[in-house]
Amino acid sequence: MKQYLRAHLRSAAPVENARKIDPRGGGRSCSRDYSADRQQSGSILQPFAGGAPLLRCALRALVPAWAIWLWSAQSAAQFSTSYLESRATFRKVCENLKLNSALLLECRQWTVPSPTDSDLQIDYAIIRPPDAKKMLILTAGLHGVESFAGSAMVNRFFSQWLEKFAEKRIAVALVHTMNPYGFKNSRRVTENNVDLNRNFPTRRGFLHVENPGYQKLQSVLEPAGPADTLVKGFLRLAFEMILRLVKMEFTLPDAHFAVAGGQSGSPRGLFYAGEKPEPQTAWLHSEIPVWWQGMSQVLLLDFHTGLGKKGVLHVMPADSITQSSVELRNKIFPGIHPSFTVTPSDADGYYRTRGALNESCEDLAAPAQAVAAATLEFGTLGDDIFNQLRTVNRMVLENQGSRFGFTSKDTEDEVKDHFKELFFPSDPVWRGQVESSTDAVFSLVLNKF
Repeated sequence: MKQYLRAHLRSAAPVENARKIDPRGGGRSCSRDYSADRQQSGSILQPFAGGAPLLRCALRALVPAWAIWLWSAQSAAQFSTSYLESRATFRKVCENLKLNSALLLECRQWTVPSPTDSDLQIDYAIIRPPDAKKMLILTAGLHGVESFAGSAMVNRFFSQWLEKFAEKRIAVALVHTMNPYGFKNSRRVTENNVDLNRNFPTRRGFLHVENPGYQKLQSVLEPAGPADTLVKGFLRLAFEMILRLVKMEFTLPDAHFAVAGGQSGSPRGLFYAGEKPEPQTAWLHSEIPVWWQGMSQVLLLDFHTGLGKKGVLHVMPADSITQSSVELRNKIFPGIHPSFTVTPSDADGYYRTRGALNESCEDLAAPAQAVAAATLEFGTLGDDIFNQLRTVNRMVLENQGSRFGFTSKDTEDEVKDHFKELFFPSDPVWRGQVESSTDAVFSLVLNKF
């Protein structure tokens, strides 16, 4: 049954703009010729293949609707609708495992300092089986709004995979969300407008990110005045970017880094790296070496959404600096896999970032440790030029609205809804792909680590 539902979901049209699914009907047109159904072995409609056309038509019209509804209802149970709901799920799983299993599990919280909200907590759990020499670290929510999917996958690991890893003597550290402010308010950045994945220090210390390209595009990426509709914003952005490309002010790869590579010159702008580590950045940077002390091999996986081909999981390894880290990375993630794509950061249409967690993590490795880190990025809109512009447009308008407000309440709702949809699509097909791809990664890590 599950395979049948997945098959119908994959053939269904993508849900666009948070379209709702009506379980009462809305299937295929009765004008379709269903003679091919007679050849479909294994179909649950096979007993009706020779029956009255009207009955068969009605059944075929109804099945996709209830199939999608049933599957999406099942899938929805994995995804929370808010930070508080997702946090409660994490805590409940943690407490249940402590009470009902032999795991030596520690459940902890760390409060993010905030002048406006005293209930922004990073929940995390650690298990260290006796004699463990390997550790898996899962993190989510560096970009807060991406926690809707990322934290759900951390919770999924917690409830369905943790005990399997413990049986193999693999230590595990789980971080529910690194940016509770962003998760709670459906924003990508912290309360200080800092992009946490541009905010981690390196061996050379905290880097001031110089990005002259961003400065050239600052008037395009940071328009003044209330944010207007998506259509108007897109037309303005597309015109300005195309004009600059035609004038040869940028090449396309240059534009990618200029927009999203990170910058330290505009505190209210996009992809702001900050002038110093944010409190949660400093906290994680100091905690990780404590967690993996005594481990010979460490793998860190950091969940993200938004970049890449729609519905595809892109595994983006850090540029490992030691041979042992390279060997560990290549051992776990082959070049080709049916459930995900290994995508280097310098691939066409992608870009290198400065101050990213995965790069910083490998810098912290002790001389005898093999530490490999990778970003798990689930694509949403797509990676062609048109969808890259749509992505940047939504980010520009969301940032502009946070600074100057919106031209109307309807515009505010439109921009915020599409911004969240960018990082957490309502399409049940996409959510099913996130679950299946993540399970494939967990299974691969369990068997190869």
